[in-house]
Amino acid sequence: MANPIEDFTNQAGQTAFEAAKEIGQINTQVMERILQYQLTSMERLVEAGLKQAKRYSTAKSVEDLVSAQQAMVEESSQKGMESLRDSLDLVTETREAYTSLFQRGVADAMNQTKVKAPKKAA
Repeated sequence: MANPIEDFTNQAGQTAFEAAKEIGQINTQVMERILQYQLTSMERLVEAGLKQAKRYSTAKSVEDLVSAQQAMVEESSQKGMESLRDSLDLVTETREAYTSLFQRGVADAMNQTKVKAPKKAA
């Protein structure tokens, strides 16, 4: 005869392990994307610096320098907005993944804790 407490404990342990594994997967995906964003940001900074150095080296007047600064500010603002949108997408996707995991966990917990009516003797 199966022990219902042991069965419940085993099932709860298995469910917890699966949830922890999924949390690890979500966290790994988030970290990979964050690292990619950091790499992209560094590439953008180096690229902007090189562009600015080239603009300064070819400037012939103060107006050229001011124009170069304006171009850099415009480009940086555009890239910054792209980065912000990417970050917001990541936060939204991460929130949705954790919300889904939590909702499934609550549903599983509710199903696991339902009391089963004892069988009537015939």
